[in-house]
Amino acid sequence: MIFSYPNRRLHLVDIENLAGSPCPDDFLCRALGAAYFGLGIVGGDDLVVVGCCHRMLATAAFGFGSARYVVASGKDGADKALLGVCEEAGGFERRFDGIVIGSGDHIFVDAALSARRSNLDVEVISRYGHISRVLRSVADRVRFLDIAPDPLAAA
Repeated sequence: MIFSYPNRRLHLVDIENLAGSPCPDDFLCRALGAAYFGLGIVGGDDLVVVGCCHRMLATAAFGFGSARYVVASGKDGADKALLGVCEEAGGFERRFDGIVIGSGDHIFVDAALSARRSNLDVEVISRYGHISRVLRSVADRVRFLDIAPDPLAAA
């Protein structure tokens, strides 16, 4: 028997990409989490998975709290760890109605196309001006995060 969760979405959040930095600080992680959850796109049954390098794990939790975390270092490590969640889910299209990709990286195009072939809704959350053209073209919707600057940085 396959259980169905109506309106349940899988969120793949590449915190380093959304931050525009391989090592965002606590303040930026909090701002990212507030902006992401502030979009009102995370439902009660959704699965939010945050990918980061091993150095960022504790800091990432400042913004994304009880999300599931996948950790990998090296070139595209966090991206590959997030894509591994799709493979691990073994047919995530049966468990979710949609996928939200919190990254503008081109590496997520195949996951987005796979979701589209399975008639899943695909939404991309990115920083303005930092999204792959191809990823943007395969998404049903694209939203941009507006992160407030660190008030202490100007001091």
